[in-house]
Amino acid sequence: MSSSGPSASNGIISANGTQAGKPATIAKSPPAISGTSEERKNPAASKQNQASTVWREFENVLQKMSKYSDAYSNIEGIMDQHSAMKLETQTKDLRMLSLESSHEIQIKQFEKRYSEWNQEKILLKRREQTVKDEVIAENENFLKKQEAAYAEVKAELDRERKRVNSITAQLEKVNKRSKRIETDFAACERELREWESHVSILKKMDLKAFGGRVNMLFMSCRKIVHTHFLADLSAACFADHGRWENLSHSLAIPLSFSPTNSTAAKHVRMAAALHVLAGQLCTNFFRPCYIPESAAGGEAVQEILAQQSMTNAGKEPIMRALLLSAYASEEVDAAIARAVQSTSREIISLLSPFLSSSVEAFYADLEALLYETAEVWKEAQHSEKMVEASMIEENDWPWEDLDEFDSAVAAPQAQPGPQKFNMLNLFPRVFVTEDNHIVYPGVVLWPDQNTVHAADQEFGDWMAARRTNGGRGPDGNFLARRERERRKSTLTEGKVGNGGYFLDKPRPRSQTLASEITN
Repeated sequence: MSSSGPSASNGIISANGTQAGKPATIAKSPPAISGTSEERKNPAASKQNQASTVWREFENVLQKMSKYSDAYSNIEGIMDQHSAMKLETQTKDLRMLSLESSHEIQIKQFEKRYSEWNQEKILLKRREQTVKDEVIAENENFLKKQEAAYAEVKAELDRERKRVNSITAQLEKVNKRSKRIETDFAACERELREWESHVSILKKMDLKAFGGRVNMLFMSCRKIVHTHFLADLSAACFADHGRWENLSHSLAIPLSFSPTNSTAAKHVRMAAALHVLAGQLCTNFFRPCYIPESAAGGEAVQEILAQQSMTNAGKEPIMRALLLSAYASEEVDAAIARAVQSTSREIISLLSPFLSSSVEAFYADLEALLYETAEVWKEAQHSEKMVEASMIEENDWPWEDLDEFDSAVAAPQAQPGPQKFNMLNLFPRVFVTEDNHIVYPGVVLWPDQNTVHAADQEFGDWMAARRTNGGRGPDGNFLARRERERRKSTLTEGKVGNGGYFLDKPRPRSQTLASEITN
């Protein structure tokens, strides 16, 4: 649990009435009274031994309560311990009833014996009247024995009374300790309610309605991509053929990008833009909380919460609620603004070779899209059930695709080559972590769609034409020196042409996307 929450161990009193971590002092029982062989034969003595055995069992119970006193400081097991204490209290009450019943039986036995003695005494008196002279000596001896027995029984009764008084005193101590434990439980319940107050910020969400909002968000992404990446590019954008030849490698996207304005080329650029947008949204916005802001911090929080959701579903909402309530709304809004700025710069740097409009116009639309994404996902962050987004390939997942990648171009006549990927994610899938309930199925591009085949064929024809031309472009200019200069500029500055960015090695985020495609 977060250290910002209340401490689970403050003010916790153990079951034996002492503070957790300190040894408890257990009251010693009176020593057991040893009896003669006649006492062992005597039923009253047997009952006495039974009472002593019950007392020792009672002491063992108290020692066990002291042994497990530290368990009361464990907030995670408070409710289970509460049930155990109730059961133990009921057991104690049953044992008290057993002791009282034993005491009553012993008293009744003594009264019975005393009554028998009186009856025998009456008979002796009657016999004394008739045979007084004959048995006077015998009667005197008998009376002495009876008096001794009476004294012994009386002494035994006194001892039993003292033992009962001792047990009564112990019971009073147990009752006082039980009251202290009840007080501790009340404090724990108050602390538990305080923890539950943090969870109150989580609300039950209409998953169907939220799935509709996620679909609208994807439609916004698609609209922006149509506006800025489906239009024709200028001839200047196609001047650096070496750059276009290596775009698939530099972007870590397994698609073929031809420097043309054909329908297939434009739709492939559109697919690449959707893929980059999906990756940035999934990493920087579809996360449990916007603080910590780093991608590594967000992934760590996501993994911890997902693990808690699978192992202990009750802890996950508390942890997420604490993270969400740890920062003021102003701090969260500032974190979102920084995420919008950094994400916009990253997307523009990756997609600048495909951008048909001005960077300023694209940035304005992109910024509005990212703020819309943050507002939509805030609802998922405050859901009672954890909602997660992922771009990881799942072959048995009901992914959706876009018909326009089949209808925009005709199926190629030539036999398509081997598939270069399993699927390309165009928008993350959204689901409930706890039960894998589908909120939004996500969108992918399949390797057998017409646009992919047509783009591969066009790129292959373009590369063949380059090799046939001896490294010259369509205008007949020699490209080898220009490509060497471009690569040198790439290694030193990371920029080429038109303010765009190109790297011989993929960017870190692109590597992540590539691993999701190949794993």
